[in-house]
Amino acid sequence: KKVRNIQNNPNVTIAFDEYTEAWEYLRGVMLQGQARVVGKSEFRTLRKKIYDKYSQYEQSAPLGERDSVIVEVTPAHKFSWGIK
Repeated sequence: KKVRNIQNNPNVTIAFDEYTEAWEYLRGVMLQGQARVVGKSEFRTLRKKIYDKYSQYEQSAPLGERDSVIVEVTPAHKFSWGIK
């Protein structure tokens, strides 16, 4: 469903945050931009690069062509909080 949503509307927001109960130490980054699901050929190329760098993933967390996708996000806006 998420892949179909990206294909229908490529506008995305992604947030990376480090949560803590002490709110004065909260920090994170949010990116807004355009997303695309990479094609099969590019998927294989990127998967090989991932496995070359992180060889353990090929066995412990394989990326199958039928059940995995790689999404490229091109950021247009960045917001951050708690980062100096």
